[in-house]
Amino acid sequence: MEKFKVKMVQKQGGLYYPQIETKEVVNVVESVVKRNCLFQRGALIGVLSVVGEEMKRLLNEGYIVEVPGVGKFYPFAIGKGVRKEEADVVPDYKLKIVYRMCK
Repeated sequence: MEKFKVKMVQKQGGLYYPQIETKEVVNVVESVVKRNCLFQRGALIGVLSVVGEEMKRLLNEGYIVEVPGVGKFYPFAIGKGVRKEEADVVPDYKLKIVYRMCK
């Protein structure tokens, strides 16, 4: 498997930022099954579905989720800044998930 490629893309302010050139979507279950996995396709789908739902629940509750051999997922809030006197009211925000690969 080749490493990902990075290109530089101009964004606001005329500065250039690195951007990963992504490839097609890969179905992880099919990829694992093709590698002579001991588990059947249906069992893998079931396990991954349950793990995915639990990850979503934990991230929504503010936990950092670690998947051994994969990495860590961190919940992250993105919103507008407010003045100090308005800081006691939580403004509108979006929940983003940050992923860090394991070493």
